Formats: sequence, C-alpha cells, structure tokens
Amino acid sequence: MKYSSNDFTAIYHATLAQVSKFVHFKVNDLEDAQELVQNVYLDFYKYICRNDKDIDNVSAYLISMAKNELSRYYKTKSEMPKIIADEDNMMLEQIPDDQNLEVEVINELSSQEIWDIIETMPALDKQILVAHYRFDMPFSDIARSLNMPGSTIRSRHHNAIETIKSKIK
Repeated sequence: MKYSSNDFTAIYHATLAQVSKFVHFKVNDLEDAQELVQNVYLDFYKYICRNDKDIDNVSAYLISMAKNELSRYYKTKSEMPKIIADEDNMMLEQIPDDQNLEVEVINELSSQEIWDIIETMPALDKQILVAHYRFDMPFSDIARSLNMPGSTIRSRHHNAIETIKSKIK
C-alpha cells in the first residue's frame, strides 16, 4: 500500500500523544524528548515514502521506532561530555486557563521564573508536573506509567506545587 501525505497526517494526529508519552517517560529532558519524537515521525515519513509495504499496527511500529531512537539517544548521550546550558524552555505556557486556583496563581508568573524553580526539583517531580500539565494526563495514568501508587503521585504533585508557591512569594 502506498501511503499519501494525508495518511501520514492522520497517523501523526492519531498517534502523537501515545508516542510523546512513551518517550517523555524515558527521557528527563523535555527538549530532548520532543526532538526524539520529531525524529521518529521524520524517519516514519521517510519510510512510508520509500516503501510500498503495508504496516499492520502503526502504533506498535512507531513505538518500536521510538525504542530504537531512544537507544541511539542514550548511546550518544553516554559518549558526549556533559555541558550545562541555559534553558529557555517554556513548557508551562501550554497549561490550559481552566485549571484550578493553584495553576492560575502560577500562570501569573513568567514561565522562565517557574522553569527555574522546577529545574531545582527532583527529576520525578518534574516528570509528574510535565505529564499532568503538558500532556493532560490524570494522576492514575502517571502512576501506571511510573509504576508507583497514585497516592504517591498526588502527594508529590501537591508538594511540588507548594514548593513553587513558596518560592514565588
């Protein structure tokens, strides 16, 4: 079967959330995770343009491609020297306005100030905040993805929000 650009667009929109969540929970850095997802879809597009083969389960195929991309990422990352760089990551700008009161307070601050606070938090707390606010994941799904109890996820989320609030004041 020859895939068209419309087929690719439909596949992209149908699978982006699933592939993004999979990669996000394997990589601590949000920018790296986004780049890896972009690479997966670029490689997938090149593959379907070159080949006439029908893919039985596109989601499984994309997750397999993501696993390969993650392997390459960690292989090159282990070989690269560690460099600390300035981050202009604006991940919290995408939080919907209809969130609870805590989020409304956070939205009044600059994204950079919030990101600076979040960068000082443990990696697990950062993952929980990104998963909940950027990917709109409920705590139960986050808990399942991290293989942790839901109460622990809710507690860490609450403590992370309280930490942000206390550092803002």
